[in-house]
Amino acid sequence: CPRREATVSPLQALALLNGDLVVAESARLADRLRDTAGDDAAAAEAAFAAVLCRAPDEAERTRLRQFLAAGRSDGDPLVSLCRVLLNSNEFLHVD
Repeated sequence: CPRREATVSPLQALALLNGDLVVAESARLADRLRDTAGDDAAAAEAAFAAVLCRAPDEAERTRLRQFLAAGRSDGDPLVSLCRVLLNSNEFLHVD
């Protein structure tokens, strides 16, 4: 069975965070969630279900509301949230 070696190089994490694929898929996911869920709060809850296969807990819901309310100077907060979820340890690694 092939095994992936641990690395301390930040290039892999930076490539995943800023890579064209993740940026594009985050935008597509946000668009899809907004179309099906309606408002950004419902779409953020749906993002957790789609990416992490679970609902956010109460502390996460509070942070989601704060994040969405604060807005982003560099773009759509829902796209940013999707990008964060796609880069989270919970999504990338199976326990």
